[in-house]
Amino acid sequence: MFNLAAYSKDAPEPSAPSNPPPMEGPGFPSSTHGTAPPHGPPMQPPNVPVSSQYPPGYPQHTIGFMQGQNMVVTSRPTVIMGPVHVYEPDYLCFSVFNMLCCCLCIGIAALVFSVKTREANQRGDINEARIHSSTARTLNFVSLGIGIAITIAWVAYVIYATIVVRSMYSIAYGPYYYG
Repeated sequence: MFNLAAYSKDAPEPSAPSNPPPMEGPGFPSSTHGTAPPHGPPMQPPNVPVSSQYPPGYPQHTIGFMQGQNMVVTSRPTVIMGPVHVYEPDYLCFSVFNMLCCCLCIGIAALVFSVKTREANQRGDINEARIHSSTARTLNFVSLGIGIAITIAWVAYVIYATIVVRSMYSIAYGPYYYG
């Protein structure tokens, strides 16, 4: 928000900036160590052991003085990232399920392409793995569709046959015959 009093003639002059508070707390040396006398070179920093999460073999560097205090930084190792391996899904479990529960012949073909996908992934041949994975997925969905269609047809047939047989018995033997 705009402060009009700061620009008026009666406004008090701003005071001189105060010295910032010294850095204190864990990780910072106490204010008595490493401070410089009023006139002269800064004192040598004390040999304070620095606890770090890195093994002792990593170098530690002093990067300078800040308000008369020594700051020690632990350098981190350089990490070089290699190429990321992309694995295509092999649909092996889906193939075994379709082979056992839906359509045996298409499930076996899907299982063969699933194994080829897994082998191509292990070799690192991404293009061949992608082709075999796509074929295995297509065969699995076709097998699943055939299995669902056969199941629906079977349930419809059983319901129809039950209704027809009951109606035939009721016509022949009467409405309450459950023989």
